[in-house]
Amino acid sequence: VSFLYEVTRLLDANFPEFMKSAYLINVPKLFTMIWTIVKPFIAQRTLEKIKIIGGGRDQMRKALLENIDCSELPSEFGGSNTAIPWYSNSRGEATLPRAQLFKSEDFLSTSIPPRQKFETSFDLCAGDGISWNFKTDSHDIGFWFLVDEEPMFPYVKADAHVAVQIGLVDVITPGTYSIVFDNTHSKYRTKTVHYAIRIDKKSDEFTG
Repeated sequence: VSFLYEVTRLLDANFPEFMKSAYLINVPKLFTMIWTIVKPFIAQRTLEKIKIIGGGRDQMRKALLENIDCSELPSEFGGSNTAIPWYSNSRGEATLPRAQLFKSEDFLSTSIPPRQKFETSFDLCAGDGISWNFKTDSHDIGFWFLVDEEPMFPYVKADAHVAVQIGLVDVITPGTYSIVFDNTHSKYRTKTVHYAIRIDKKSDEFTG
């Protein structure tokens, strides 16, 4: 309670127009009681910017996408951006790489049986780039992006049947970069994944 109050107080006192919207999702029932205590201490103009989203994943996605572009919303929240970094810039802001949408003829297809994975890997050098699109005919698919078999981004169950999932990475550290479509969470359902991966060998410009 004290933390939430202090944050909203500082924003309202020093940056009254800084916050466009704040979304609270997956809140426990206890939060309703806490929120009732905190609300009287928050200015009305700030309260109007705070949105508490209940219900399931579909309701969450609909509410978030009213003001957030799908390509900038992390896939774990119902968007299409699978490249969510664990790092931030000097001001503490996370950067979301923006990948392009590929043409339909660029896509390959693979069927992944239940309890199975599909992995494709590339040996990349500093200065290279890798970008990807993927979608499914129906249902979600697990997604990993690995560097030397270690995850670069958190695992996500992507709603690839709802929106084409995208991602972009500029390679800083040379290594083996792998894209993994994971259907191990499905007991009985085979998933068909359509994917396109583009490698930009920018390192060749410096060595050649």
